[in-house]
Amino acid sequence: MGFLVTVALGGLAYWLYWKQFMTSQPEQTENNSVLANVEEKVISAFTVDESKVRRFAQAIAYAEGYYTVGSVPNRLNNPGDLSPGDEGGYATSGPAEFHSGSNVIHFATPDDGWNALYRKVRRIATGQSTVYDRNWTLTQIAQKYAGDWQNWVRNVSNRLGVTPESTFAEFFNG
Repeated sequence: MGFLVTVALGGLAYWLYWKQFMTSQPEQTENNSVLANVEEKVISAFTVDESKVRRFAQAIAYAEGYYTVGSVPNRLNNPGDLSPGDEGGYATSGPAEFHSGSNVIHFATPDDGWNALYRKVRRIATGQSTVYDRNWTLTQIAQKYAGDWQNWVRNVSNRLGVTPESTFAEFFNG
């Protein structure tokens, strides 16, 4: 009898847990950014070296001209020169601005811009990007990422100490 009571209580506890936590939905927002950010942090905590995410993002920021005061990426708090769709739930400030052949997001703060860029790099590194493949070379990524892709790939690869033919995955796995 004691065994059956234990099993019944265990089943009841599981059902209550499931009912409260598994069926409750987070408050819905326009893009459900709270849930997306939690998912990103859980995934990155187990699969990506965050110091490499930051190094790669800093190399992109250098290639995009973010460190030049008054440049478009600098003025728009957007170190990755990111376009609409890459907000990642981070706050923006006004409409995107056209620059060098594409619209560029104006982030509310530099931290919002950096966090959106970290998210983009992390998504590529973990194979979650729907635009970039983690097995592409830096040259292939550059051709899709930047208008002046030759200078972009040269700047990024030099900053990272790898060749333009290195893959994104090699950088993160090495």
